[in-house]
Amino acid sequence: DTGVDEGEYLEMSGVDTSEVAAAGDRAERGQARSRSRREVILDALRQQENPTTEEVHAYATDAGVPAEYVDRALMKLSQAGEISESGGRYRLL
Repeated sequence: DTGVDEGEYLEMSGVDTSEVAAAGDRAERGQARSRSRREVILDALRQQENPTTEEVHAYATDAGVPAEYVDRALMKLSQAGEISESGGRYRLL
């Protein structure tokens, strides 16, 4: 195996490969967090067992979803038959 490997080439060109790797990690984490508001609500329902409205609100608002949106989304998801509500608790159908 002769020649210069990719990492050596980049470093010889003045590129800090560890900084590039760190930037890639940050970008990947950022993509994982960029979910739609609707996805956040559905994740709240998936990750909690029969959550209450308050628990869905807490999960969603922690993820940056406005409380007013949570109420509308729960109502629309229920009307669409995607979730059910019984005794103040929700579940995915």
